[in-house]
Amino acid sequence: MPIRTGSDHNMIQPPNFDASSMKILEELQEGRQLTNTQHFPARTLYIKLALDYSFFRDNLLKFRAHLHEIKVFIRISFDIMYIVCKMEKELLSLVYSNGIVDICLPRFILREELKIFESCFYTHHDNRLRILQEEFSQLFKKIKVKASILCFSIEEMSMTNQEALPQSSRLFELLKCNNTMQREELQRRDFILTKEVKLSKTQVTFLIGSRGTRIETLRKESGATIKIIPISEKMTMQERFHPETVQQTILISGDLYSVALAITNIESALFAIGL
Repeated sequence: MPIRTGSDHNMIQPPNFDASSMKILEELQEGRQLTNTQHFPARTLYIKLALDYSFFRDNLLKFRAHLHEIKVFIRISFDIMYIVCKMEKELLSLVYSNGIVDICLPRFILREELKIFESCFYTHHDNRLRILQEEFSQLFKKIKVKASILCFSIEEMSMTNQEALPQSSRLFELLKCNNTMQREELQRRDFILTKEVKLSKTQVTFLIGSRGTRIETLRKESGATIKIIPISEKMTMQERFHPETVQQTILISGDLYSVALAITNIESALFAIGL
């Protein structure tokens, strides 16, 4: 499989890994993406799966047998990675071998569309579907039935490259879902969601502004409800002097357009002053 890679890195070679396997591990460092450059048919549907990196590493030799079915590898953090792959039964069975499959969805969906799955959890804040405790052959049939809402088309593949910018990634998903709903003539006010955004205390303090004027302006301009969650624990002396090291959560609620506009305005305000 031809893989587009960056520079080499020195690392200790685990036992029983050949040079090709080691090359994948070397290049799949935190924050890196590997792309399969071989040709995939234009009408291919791709499913994006979240994996524990340790699970992928421990089963690398098995995954190598399916390299021709995997379009992209993305390692977003030390312990989490994504694969964007064809919807092939044996590959999905390998991923499901620990009894859980995490599917990253290409667009926001209504919970009613997921009733086909017996045991699943859908989280709005990261637009992810977790399915567990189902017999695999039946699960695969259900995934095929729901392929239109679970899979990416080739036109949507560029959306998988936004992981380094979580706010922007949410915005792209929001806008894409908004366009889909408008095509289906659904009313925006019937689809209310809440997005969680984590910022540093320094960023949050700036967004609040003098006497709360800036946050009120953001609320009025977007039409979204923006709630700042107080820090649960008392800050240490070091954190008081370095508020940029303290994370704080903002919850943004409203229809798709309002939430997307609020995220855009927040990012623009922070970018303008280098935060």
